[in-house]
Amino acid sequence: MSYTNTLSEQLANVFILWFLIHFNRRVPGQPDYNIEDGDIPCTPNVESNYTYVFNVCGAVTGNIEKECKYYLKDRLRTAAALQINKRGTLDEDDDWCYVVGYYNQDQTSVRLLNDRDPTKGLQVTYKGDYCNGGKQRQYNLQLTCSDRLQAVPTHAYEMVGCEYTVTMPSVYGCPLECPVANRALCGGQGHCAYDTDKQAARCYCNRGYFGVDCTNTQPADAQTYSPALLGLIITLFVIIALLVLGVFMMIKQVAAYRDDVANYQVLKGGDEDGTASGGGRAGARRANPLHSSGDDSISSTLSGMFSPVLEMTTDLASKANAFLGSRVAARNASVNSMARQDGFAVNDADVRGSHSVTL
Repeated sequence: MSYTNTLSEQLANVFILWFLIHFNRRVPGQPDYNIEDGDIPCTPNVESNYTYVFNVCGAVTGNIEKECKYYLKDRLRTAAALQINKRGTLDEDDDWCYVVGYYNQDQTSVRLLNDRDPTKGLQVTYKGDYCNGGKQRQYNLQLTCSDRLQAVPTHAYEMVGCEYTVTMPSVYGCPLECPVANRALCGGQGHCAYDTDKQAARCYCNRGYFGVDCTNTQPADAQTYSPALLGLIITLFVIIALLVLGVFMMIKQVAAYRDDVANYQVLKGGDEDGTASGGGRAGARRANPLHSSGDDSISSTLSGMFSPVLEMTTDLASKANAFLGSRVAARNASVNSMARQDGFAVNDADVRGSHSVTL
């Protein structure tokens, strides 16, 4: 068997296997396909009618005319299609039989009816015996796509001399992309056609029906979802929430650390200012937010308790400075008397300043 279609060989093989299963009648004695036809409609001439007996991808197996068996003999082993002339004869003993197609590797070919649209169906071609004029007979079996579960031949025409075309529509002539559901093509709610955008055949569903086989009454996105995608979205949301919370806590902690450092600097600065003067201590208390009215009352109480001590200490310091000043003046007088001889003098203020007592 050879393939003459322009599509891939894989696609052709899929179709052939599909037909072998559903069309071929392999059981001996099982009735073959047959049809009686020949007159081409809408023509002025009246063509003769003939009976065609055939099998799909196999030799005829049963219900063969007696005359055909006698006349054809061994040729029936590979005969896939017979043309029988019953017109003008008395009985089957004087029927005329011709092998119009053999099923073998050299005489059989398969192609798409339309190379650009696989939904049109397939054509199986058999080559047979020769006509009187020397032209080889050819039998074209067109398996068209139709919403029919039973494959029954509808017409047989001899459009060209010694070339016979038989049409047999059924669901088995449709591509596999158009499934059968509810015992009907596309679930009985659509039709099989070729999608030029997707470059593939599919079911075009009627209004209100969805899905590959047009059996759903709701769109696929409204009734299904991906659990994996939903879980991923939830996980990402939790991670983002934790990151935001962590950043917020970090900012809050840094702000607390800054407040602690600021408070420490205020406390430290207040202590240093307090050792310098009373006014500095009061300024530190005003600058430090930790000071309160209780602290001010304690400071005033302590100042009243130690005020006599401070006054006594100040009096002692002044007396010590006066004593030291008199001693320094006496020493400078003696030193100056000696220094005049050498040409320089000692300043009493410089000497006194270096020995003064300060509180």
